[in-house]
Amino acid sequence: MLSFKIYSEFTESNCAPVVETIDLLPHRPPNLLCSNPSGSGMADKLHKAICSMSLDDDDPITLLDEPRYCVFDANANSILGRLLNPDAQNMARMIEFMPRAWRLYNRVQGIALSRDRFQFIFDRKEDLLTVLKERPLTYNHWTMLVERWVADPPRDFLTSFEVWIRIRNIPLNHFTTDTMYLCAKKIGRVVKVAYDPKVSHTTYYIRAKIVMTVDSQAFEAKKT
Repeated sequence: MLSFKIYSEFTESNCAPVVETIDLLPHRPPNLLCSNPSGSGMADKLHKAICSMSLDDDDPITLLDEPRYCVFDANANSILGRLLNPDAQNMARMIEFMPRAWRLYNRVQGIALSRDRFQFIFDRKEDLLTVLKERPLTYNHWTMLVERWVADPPRDFLTSFEVWIRIRNIPLNHFTTDTMYLCAKKIGRVVKVAYDPKVSHTTYYIRAKIVMTVDSQAFEAKKT
């Protein structure tokens, strides 16, 4: 590692710049800098100290479980969320917008936890449950994953969500619940197929609720 000092002077005759470079931390200081042996030793020590500097911190911070460092009581009435496309979903604007969309206004507070993770703390448990019933949630045309807060979230926390899909154009001779289940299974884990063969069906499609993961490939449509 070398550190240089550059200075320049202008002569009075032609104003031409004269530039001289001096290595302040040489491996072997020139005689010009070695007139004082103790000064040479200090330069070597300084050079070694700078070379040994590191941005890594070997002393981790230990978080304490004392009540004043924890917020378990407040978190009990909160949801945690994840933006699936933070480049298109501005965190600050989302936190300002969602309470208005839920019409809760001053009854919920949002916190940005990271670039794509957030938390909403509700004053009332009823409001929290109402928001969860509205899932899946979206902002700026992209999905947001939300789950109720838990003290010890599982490893797959905020990695999946339930969504309703439509199945249509099923061949007449295959219009059965098993066929609908088979089609829905190609998209994700099937939770429910909204079809009862004993009841009249008035729409041209069949609805099915499935669980998709963030790693699942999304299709606008899938042919059979």
